[in-house]
Amino acid sequence: MTEFAQLAALLKKHSKGLVLTKSVLDGKQLAKQSLHLYGKKSVAIMNRKPQQTYIAGIIQQKGYVGFYSMPVYSH
Repeated sequence: MTEFAQLAALLKKHSKGLVLTKSVLDGKQLAKQSLHLYGKKSVAIMNRKPQQTYIAGIIQQKGYVGFYSMPVYSH
């Protein structure tokens, strides 16, 4: 099993109650293989328009799999 497949299985396992997508919401489709988790509830931060909160994602890069976890930036 590839590293991407292993991380994808983990994201899917923990996606209950979240939105799982293969592309970035409100963004362009990436040519690279990717998987992203968003919260279901739209949130307005600092008077910006409400949008779903990005939780985590994985993207197949050229020589590695990028894992992005955004909750670390919430506090």
